[in-house]
Amino acid sequence: MVGAALKPRYHAKEITSEQYTAICRDVSRMMYDRVGDAKGIADQGERNKWVEVAAEEVEKALASLNNEQKAANVTKNGVREHDDDAESSAAYHDK
Repeated sequence: MVGAALKPRYHAKEITSEQYTAICRDVSRMMYDRVGDAKGIADQGERNKWVEVAAEEVEKALASLNNEQKAANVTKNGVREHDDDAESSAAYHDK
């Protein structure tokens, strides 16, 4: 379930193999804790529900990864390296 939700992002080169492995491991463990045993997904309706939950959790993990990458783009002096915050930075300096 998790791999199926994550593979398209990996094949599109949106994430590295290390990121794929970490997200797959973490979300799979979470799913095992939630679902319990195989009886929890024996029914097709229940399985579809858990496939949707897995996809949502993968999206959350990817969003968290993106936030971490954005935070890493902040230089030592607190100025972003990219121009995506140039307006807010300019407003701050105009005060």
